[in-house]
Amino acid sequence: MKKTLALAIGIALGSMGVLGAQTAAAPAAPQFTHVEYYSAAQLQGIVDKTLADIKAKGLPGGGPDLSDDANSQLKISVRTASGGAEMHRHWSDVIIVTGGEVTLTAGGTIPDLDKPSSDEPRGTRIVGGTVYHLKTGDVVHIPINTPHQMTAVPGKIFSALVVKVKE
Repeated sequence: MKKTLALAIGIALGSMGVLGAQTAAAPAAPQFTHVEYYSAAQLQGIVDKTLADIKAKGLPGGGPDLSDDANSQLKISVRTASGGAEMHRHWSDVIIVTGGEVTLTAGGTIPDLDKPSSDEPRGTRIVGGTVYHLKTGDVVHIPINTPHQMTAVPGKIFSALVVKVKE
C-alpha cells in the first residue's frame, strides 16, 4: 500500500502542477506557507479512526479534512455504504483509492437535484452516467459540474485520498 499510495499522490500532485516545471505562459505558482506531510502509516491510522467513528455513529461514510486553503483541499474519505449523487460547481475532484472497492457513476444527469442553484447540488441518483469499478491504486479525476455517485460494493470498505482543486 505504501508504494501505491506514494505513486498515486505523486501522480495527483504532478497533474495539479505542484510537482514539475511550469511553462512561461503559466500563471505564477501559488505561494505555500508550509508543507504538509502524511506517512502511509498516519493515513492508515486516520482511515481506521474514521471507519470506527462512522460505524459507531451508523453513518454511510465520512472523513476529515487534512488541508484546506483557498484553492485546494485534501481529504480522507471512507465509505461503508452508498452515497447520494452530487456535483461541484467550483471544485474538481482527484480521487486516489487507498483501500477497498467502490462503483463510481460519473456524467449523465441528476434528475432530482435538491438545490439546483447551489454550489454543490445533490440528488438520489444519476441517469445516463458512465460506470467505473474503482479499486486500490486507481486514480480518477472528476471535473467541475460533473455528476458523480459512489455505490458501495457489498462486503467492501472503500477509502480514498481526495484532492479538491478550485477551478
